[in-house]
Amino acid sequence: MGFRDEALRIALKQNKTLQKLGTIHSLNINTDTGKIELILGLKGEPSPIQFEAYYEIIVEDNQTFAQISKITSEKEWISQILNLWLENNGPIRQELKGFTGGLAKIFF
Repeated sequence: MGFRDEALRIALKQNKTLQKLGTIHSLNINTDTGKIELILGLKGEPSPIQFEAYYEIIVEDNQTFAQISKITSEKEWISQILNLWLENNGPIRQELKGFTGGLAKIFF
């Protein structure tokens, strides 16, 4: 795993939304393809669920963001809900603050 992958991994593990939804069981990031593979134990679900997301790093007004434009899940109904949300609200943006944001500016 490269340094860029690790910087993004740290940001995702600190993501408050993911923490509210459940527990990260596995997280693989490929900065060359902009792909995240995540296995998440959702609260209330009997077993972890696999997700794939595609992202890009964006710098605007001296702020760094990870922007997710596509998410799929092994559960069709979850994929449909996510896609409807993205269609209606646009990409998901997570600001990469502090040290992680600084690393992203340098390496992305």
